[in-house]
Amino acid sequence: MSQIVVVGTFHLAEGQEEAGIAAFQDLALRSLEEDGCLSYVIHRDTQDPRALTGIEHWASHPSLDAHMQQPYVAELIGRADDLLDEPFSLKVLAPIVAV
Repeated sequence: MSQIVVVGTFHLAEGQEEAGIAAFQDLALRSLEEDGCLSYVIHRDTQDPRALTGIEHWASHPSLDAHMQQPYVAELIGRADDLLDEPFSLKVLAPIVAV
């Protein structure tokens, strides 16, 4: 099975920057403890400090599927309306070329 890359984009609501960063930091740390999580990095846009991009690397699609079933993932998704001012997006990618 090939590795999976997930790219998520998020835009924090005004006044939710601190809570949002803390929530995503917690998500990343918990995710790194899961079997199959190879890396999990949250990035902040240099032009818009409320815009975040998460880049995750998973060993396989089943490991990503297991991650998405974790209660703490569901909890954060449930908080999205409070933390974000627009819908988030997730792209699941399979690498085809690596150098």
